Amino acid sequence: GNSPMPIHQHLLSTVWGLILSPFILLVARMYQYQSILAKLSQKVPMVKGGYFFLGSVIDFIRNTPWDLMSLWHEQYGSVYSFGLLGRVCVSVADPDTLKVMLKSKYSSFKKDLPFTYKPFLPILGKGIVTSDGKEWMRQRTRVSKVLRIDILDEIPSITLKAVQRLFATIDSKPADSEGGKVVEIAELFRHLALHVICEALLSIDADECDSELAHMYLPIMDENNKQVWNPLREYAVMCPFWWEHKANIRRLNRYIEKLINDRHKLREEEKRKGGGSERRMDVLDKVMKAYEENEGWGSQSAMQLRDELKTFILAGHETSAAMMTWAVHELADGRGLDS
Repeated sequence: GNSPMPIHQHLLSTVWGLILSPFILLVARMYQYQSILAKLSQKVPMVKGGYFFLGSVIDFIRNTPWDLMSLWHEQYGSVYSFGLLGRVCVSVADPDTLKVMLKSKYSSFKKDLPFTYKPFLPILGKGIVTSDGKEWMRQRTRVSKVLRIDILDEIPSITLKAVQRLFATIDSKPADSEGGKVVEIAELFRHLALHVICEALLSIDADECDSELAHMYLPIMDENNKQVWNPLREYAVMCPFWWEHKANIRRLNRYIEKLINDRHKLREEEKRKGGGSERRMDVLDKVMKAYEENEGWGSQSAMQLRDELKTFILAGHETSAAMMTWAVHELADGRGLDS
């Protein structure tokens, strides 16, 4: 029979395999990149310039990304494509096209989880934002029965209490030497938005929100935003912030899972006592009811609902806080608005 390969030859072939594998994968990726570009450029305008494989990365480094993409829409129309680090991206700024993509042709489009959504996957998990195809439609159908206009009826009263707390916080700040007050309004608005969302979704009051959830959620979002601008932070395992980020994610998941499991036990107890309850039914109650009626409460329900709730918090929190911060900035800019 054949004699076995000497150990040194086996090790040498293994080493060469490890060395050549990344290059083979890179060449395959570059070929795929060029093939997609060639096909897409026949149907969608392609941003001019850029570098092979790197695409328009230099343009994004030199300019504010959203301003740059808006400028490209002015130049190339409502739909265009561009290369970025071996990926082909398409930007759409047309409501009718987006409606077709998200409603009637959703199965033909895949979400770019490994790239676009990657920094925020610790929050989004497997919720409605990151799901695709039939799973996305199933989650959307289930949640849409709950998220109707009537759930907004109690938002004004919840928001009023949050604004009154904001005013009290500002009033408590000491005055400076000129009699004025300097406050970090952006951070205050982040807490205000979180107060409203947590009370509406989970019946968590402001004190618990600040002492528990905010201490976990806000640092996670801060790190996720930093990873958008510096993707290398994701791999900085030797840095303390990396471990702190992972610990906050685990703590937040456990915290929300406990809220869900405790609420499930409460709902089961209320059913055994006759089904009636005088307490306020928040969004969590309504979503849990949809779960129970459609598919029953299973072993994975708490984890799936956890990701949905984190998605709700993310979708309503950062956008609202940023909008209020920039609104105050514009009002305080002094260009005739102060009068």
